[in-house]
Amino acid sequence: MPDAAVVPRITIHSPGSSTMFPLMGSSGADGGTPRSGVVGGSIMFLAFLSELAMLGTLAGAGLDLASSAVAGVALAVLLPLMAAVVWGVWLAPASRRRLRGPALLMVKILLFCLTAIATALAGHRVWAVVFAVTAIAATAGGHRIDSRTQAR
Repeated sequence: MPDAAVVPRITIHSPGSSTMFPLMGSSGADGGTPRSGVVGGSIMFLAFLSELAMLGTLAGAGLDLASSAVAGVALAVLLPLMAAVVWGVWLAPASRRRLRGPALLMVKILLFCLTAIATALAGHRVWAVVFAVTAIAATAGGHRIDSRTQAR
């Protein structure tokens, strides 16, 4: 008869993180941190969604900031492209030049703030504030979980 206390492990890996986080089967007693369960996985997933939302928000801001359709399309392509290049060079887990520790978090927050500023300048002030608060909170929470997990 199978042991009732055995719970299968289901993990999630966020592209913004170098660590796998168990969604189930981690009570802390099996070596996982207490926050690496459902809550930790949810925070990491929200941080990942914030990264994707940043690209979409920059594209929308680019369209609205330009005075002509051609310039709008150009900004809608270039703004997210520039953010993706910065992310790929200094923030991506597989990057050889990846920043570490507080510098990693600060550059992520800087990108989110610049995105919020561009969005506010495009006339979407409420979305800019909602985006900035959500993205920064999720990223800071994910960074804390990631740094605790890597310290083990």
